[in-house]
Amino acid sequence: MTIEKAAEHFDQAQYDLAEKEARDALAADPDNPLGLAVLAMSLTRLGRGEEAIYEAEAAIALSPTLSVGYVAHAQALSSLNQFTRARRSAAEAIRLEPQDPDNHALLAHVEAASHRWAEVYEATSGGLEVAADHAELKRLRSVAAVHLGKLEEADEETIEALRVPPAAPGTVAGRGHDLLLAGMVDEAQQAFLSAIRTDPTNDLARAGLVGAVKAGNVFYALVLGYFEWASRLTLRRQIALSAGPVIPLRAIQFILGPGTPAELLFLIEIGWWVVVATIWLAAPLWNLVLIVHPVGGAALREDQRQEATLVAGLLVVAGVGVFSYVLGIPGGWVLAGAGLVTGVAASAAFRPATGWPRTLLTIMAVAVAVLGAAASGLALLASGQLATTFAPVIFYASGVLAIAAMAIADDFVPEQRAGHL
Repeated sequence: MTIEKAAEHFDQAQYDLAEKEARDALAADPDNPLGLAVLAMSLTRLGRGEEAIYEAEAAIALSPTLSVGYVAHAQALSSLNQFTRARRSAAEAIRLEPQDPDNHALLAHVEAASHRWAEVYEATSGGLEVAADHAELKRLRSVAAVHLGKLEEADEETIEALRVPPAAPGTVAGRGHDLLLAGMVDEAQQAFLSAIRTDPTNDLARAGLVGAVKAGNVFYALVLGYFEWASRLTLRRQIALSAGPVIPLRAIQFILGPGTPAELLFLIEIGWWVVVATIWLAAPLWNLVLIVHPVGGAALREDQRQEATLVAGLLVVAGVGVFSYVLGIPGGWVLAGAGLVTGVAASAAFRPATGWPRTLLTIMAVAVAVLGAAASGLALLASGQLATTFAPVIFYASGVLAIAAMAIADDFVPEQRAGHL
């Protein structure tokens, strides 16, 4: 019983035998990191991701410079939809063995599982610099190219495979992309709309319609491009940007001196928070921009429409809060903030399609809404310590809960970010 035999069974997709061989080998040599990694990868294939994570972490602890431990770890995490952690492990495997194209393919698979097509394209491009003929990297890059609208970089086999079905709707969608590449934007839009009406699940047509919207209007191209950029910011960067306008405000106060007009500082603060809101709510705002376009709304699923509509309503609430504050009602800022953080939590709840993550995030969104309503009520209707102390504390608690919801959505469910239809 050897690790080599276990690896042989694994390569032949005999995962139950690979697990048995690996365990037998580890009984004789329990501190073999390669054996633990093979065991972890076998467990992942057998649908036992939690056990696989434990074994992979043991392999990493024994030999932190051996990339196969991180490979097994990334595979196990990805199987449980823990994509943020899987991404980190795959990146570490690449750092340790950058010349192994399979490591680049692993990262690309993680990104593809979470529908981050720009990142898939980047990962595969890096891998193909190492091994230009790597079949899986070429296939994944071609798939990413289709989703990004770079059909000139995709092979025809991939394009055909993504046309659903290979009958009328798929053919019309393919024709739409041909028209778009030829600069015939209006004709392309009509082709994509026709394909979507016939087959609403045709992702190729939906992505193509978004591309046509961008190509046909500079304003939409700029706005959608901004939201696509914002949607790809990591949670850590979103939190950093949400630290508030403390630094720019302090800088302006220092430059202009103690006589800085309060109105100017207020306008800067409001402007900053508007930018922060567009970053945290990039995905629903991206969808909202498409809804108001004459034909762009056809590219959205029903749940994306619901999310955009709900967030739009909460932004109206936030606007009312800002207006109240401008009129001199001190508690208006709490109402504005409650509308924003509830929008963030609601957006997070729409990330997973079904299952316990959707239920958990929905409960958290409702909790954020209740806390926000309570904080707003105290700030606007109460007086004394209830309005000046308890209301802000409750509001900040709702903000922390909203960020926690985003963290769960980011780490445990596939991202449905802007541009990822």
